[in-house]
Amino acid sequence: MMSDNAPRMSMIHFQKQNRRFMFTYFTAQLNDIFTQSNNDYYKERINRYLSAHRLDYQLTPAIQIALSEMVLYGGQSRKLEWYYLNPFSIYFLEQFTAALPFTSESSEDDNLFLDLEFFWKVNPRWNLYLDWFIDDFQYDMVSEPNEISFTIGSECMMNRGTFHGYWNMG
Repeated sequence: MMSDNAPRMSMIHFQKQNRRFMFTYFTAQLNDIFTQSNNDYYKERINRYLSAHRLDYQLTPAIQIALSEMVLYGGQSRKLEWYYLNPFSIYFLEQFTAALPFTSESSEDDNLFLDLEFFWKVNPRWNLYLDWFIDDFQYDMVSEPNEISFTIGSECMMNRGTFHGYWNMG
């Protein structure tokens, strides 16, 4: 879900791994966004945060499955949310049940991402992968449609370099 080339950001991060499982978590504060208000000289500051966790499972030495969940949230008066700081909470359920009292902002507007990945090392020179990604996951199925992407890809080591090919449907 996150590229190895993502920009640097202030974050809390940890990872725990054993023989078959690896759990990764981070929460970060992103750069604020400034929007123009009715007064041309005053800009409103929008705080933004990102939290994610991922569970990898090594089924066999050649097959790996991973499930990730990430949430992008923020607002003019929002701070880090305790329910997104918990590395073991399920963001989908937190978004569904949480409400922000005394503000006009609500967790219903949080942008939730879900990702399921499958990786198969066919042989030492050839890898296949499948990726099913849902952006802005909607639990009510009414407000707006889910944005879904399905990617099938391959990496093949050749004598003169690496060939990357993929097919994306979404």
